[in-house]
Amino acid sequence: MFQSENINELVVALSKAQGEISPALKDSTNPHFKSKYADLNSVWNACRQSLSKYGLAVIQTTNQDEKGQINLITTLAHTSGQWVKSSIPLVTHKNDAQGIGSSLTYMRRYSLSAIVGIAPDEDDDGEAAMNRTEKKKCETITTQQAQDLNQIFTDCDPSYVEKVWNQLKKSSIKSLDQIPSPLYERLKSAAMKNREQYINSFYEEKQEVAHA
Repeated sequence: MFQSENINELVVALSKAQGEISPALKDSTNPHFKSKYADLNSVWNACRQSLSKYGLAVIQTTNQDEKGQINLITTLAHTSGQWVKSSIPLVTHKNDAQGIGSSLTYMRRYSLSAIVGIAPDEDDDGEAAMNRTEKKKCETITTQQAQDLNQIFTDCDPSYVEKVWNQLKKSSIKSLDQIPSPLYERLKSAAMKNREQYINSFYEEKQEVAHA
């Protein structure tokens, strides 16, 4: 975050405004999660009057850096000339006008809420996140499956096991019980094949030594 040399008057004004700012009403529906959320208009309605009353204004603009990245600049300014400013890159799924516009609206809402200190009327995001986390946990392999994989890996080529773990860690998987269920059968099949090859090569080596 960037700011003017002094922000004492701005802080005093913002503290008064925050004492009157109401929560943003969740009056829009997310069709993907079927949940309510406070849209940009609702966030503005929650703070516009209080900000204006105490000489505060929010300015949101964009710029493009040397790499072509579009950034949203949100500035909270006071009539004294003092200001604070934040910058956040726009992340778009589609690099067209619709995709950029959608991302801009989304980030304007969150940046405005953050710089002013607005919360939705009901903070159920945490609960929703917990539910999604629990769902994700249900989609990982069972304890028994993790034990079976561990037993198979014990008899595999150590270099193969190391390679597998390196790949898993790239996906932030740090233990066997974090492996996604859809990956289990493919991982188990490949490990069993390696185990068979490794055991066979081990016995072949022993037989060669015995006949030497």
